[in-house]
Amino acid sequence: MNYKFTEDAQVYAKKMDRLPWSILRRYERSQVRGLLDGIELGDCVDIGAGTGFMTSLLNSHGPRSLTVLDKSSQMLEQIQLRGVFKICADCTEEFGRDRFDSMLSFGLLEFVDDHRSFISRCSEALKPGGVFILVTARECFASRLYRRYHLQLMQRNINVVPEDELERELYNNSFELLKKCYLFPFNVAYLLKNGGT
Repeated sequence: MNYKFTEDAQVYAKKMDRLPWSILRRYERSQVRGLLDGIELGDCVDIGAGTGFMTSLLNSHGPRSLTVLDKSSQMLEQIQLRGVFKICADCTEEFGRDRFDSMLSFGLLEFVDDHRSFISRCSEALKPGGVFILVTARECFASRLYRRYHLQLMQRNINVVPEDELERELYNNSFELLKKCYLFPFNVAYLLKNGGT
C-alpha cells in the first residue's frame, strides 16, 4: 500500500473537519455507532486508523484495550487519546494471531493493493467468535467520483473490490455475515463474526 497520506497527515486531518467532509463524517460515525450497539469490544483494534477519526468512537464504547494500526507514523501521531497502543505497520503483514476480540476497518480496503492478504491477516488476528466491522467503498456513481478525487488530488487510484468477490473472500476466511448495510453516498458496511476455530 503506497499512498500520499503520510506526507499530508496534518492537512488531511484539517480537511476532514471542513465541509462537505465534516457532514459526511458525522453521518458515517452515526452509522458505525449503530453497528457497535450491543457489542462488547474487549481487546479492539482500529485497522488503518489514520488520524483516529473512528478511534475516538471505539474508545467511547469502553474497550478493555484499544490498538490502532496504520502504515503512516505521521497519521498515528495525530491520535492523542490516552491509553491507545499504536502499531506502525502494513495491514497486509501479520499483526497478531488470535489477539483481538473486535476490529474495525473503515475506508481502508480501497487503498490496499492486495485485499486477499488483508482479509487473511484480519482473520488471523481476530479471536474465534470475534467481531469485525468492515466499511469500504462499493461500485456506484459516487465511488467513481471518489476515485477521480483520489486520482487527481492524491495521485492514487483506489481499488473498489466488487461486493460478490469481497463477500466470497470473507467467507473463504471463515467470516460469517451478521449484517450488511449501505452507507450514503458510496460505502458498504459489514458486521462480521469470525467463525474460525
